[in-house]
Amino acid sequence: MRSPTRAPSCRPVVVAALVFAGCRDASSSVVPETPLGRVARDWIAAHNRDEGHAMVHFTMENRGSGPMTGAQTDSIVYAGVRLADSLGHLVPVKTLESSDSTLSVVFRSADGGTWTARLTPVRQPSLVKVAVIVNRSWTYHGGSDLVDSVPAGSR
Repeated sequence: MRSPTRAPSCRPVVVAALVFAGCRDASSSVVPETPLGRVARDWIAAHNRDEGHAMVHFTMENRGSGPMTGAQTDSIVYAGVRLADSLGHLVPVKTLESSDSTLSVVFRSADGGTWTARLTPVRQPSLVKVAVIVNRSWTYHGGSDLVDSVPAGSR
């Protein structure tokens, strides 16, 4: 006797598409609609997907005019995935600076940490069009403790 077979389901694809769109929409109210803002939203989406294919896509879209070997591409992708693994999901909190030459955005990580991403166009020829530099944000409030720079109430 043959067992009934289930029809293929498109549910995982739809869920993945909604999650990906949700990552992009979450940043739209914080990240400005500028050329650097579009790169930032693409980076946030790739970061929050936390998987190699998304980071490869971002890396190829952000590729500069300079020659890039396969090993260099692999290194950039690996660094992006490793960062995503270590930080977890990032939620944009506020824009610190936005101009034609710089975009700085504050993010809250899954563990409650505060991070700042600074995006700047890179003079060509280069491996990338836009550099994305991510640093932990700390503020000294006196005493012996460093605290995250974005107060919990501003989340």
